[in-house]
Amino acid sequence: MYTDHVISQDEHTAWFARMLQDRAREYRIGEYHGRAIGVVALTGIDETSRRASWGFHVGEPNVPPGCGAAMEYLALEHAFLVRGLRKLCCEVLAFNTRVIKLHRRFGFRQEGLLVAHALKNGEYEDVVVLAMFDVDWPAVRERLGSALFGRSAGSVEGHS
Repeated sequence: MYTDHVISQDEHTAWFARMLQDRAREYRIGEYHGRAIGVVALTGIDETSRRASWGFHVGEPNVPPGCGAAMEYLALEHAFLVRGLRKLCCEVLAFNTRVIKLHRRFGFRQEGLLVAHALKNGEYEDVVVLAMFDVDWPAVRERLGSALFGRSAGSVEGHS
């Protein structure tokens, strides 16, 4: 996230009201055994070009390893198979090498680097721009579905 400050209740309320009216955005809550653990966002949804940006955030402490990867898998499943997107883009702060590595594991490729792009903790940070195409999803889906969920990729459908 680019935001550093603690977000007030008023800011949350205003964001939620805007989100409900914006057809170019879609949010989903990530759950683990009925416990909300994070959020996935599709933003800048462009129906004509069949493209969107996306991001996710695991916001709860003490979640089991692999929850972020499961959220990513289900987000990609939804973006490509349900929404019918052709391209999914994301931006990651360059120092967040763990998330960049995760995205690359899922088939994202770097398309650019935005130098000194975001102010974080008083310093301007680089941002890595990544993207993935729908044509790459089937191979990734097959490779990671059973590893993440212990079953074939086809049996994971509908759980995004």
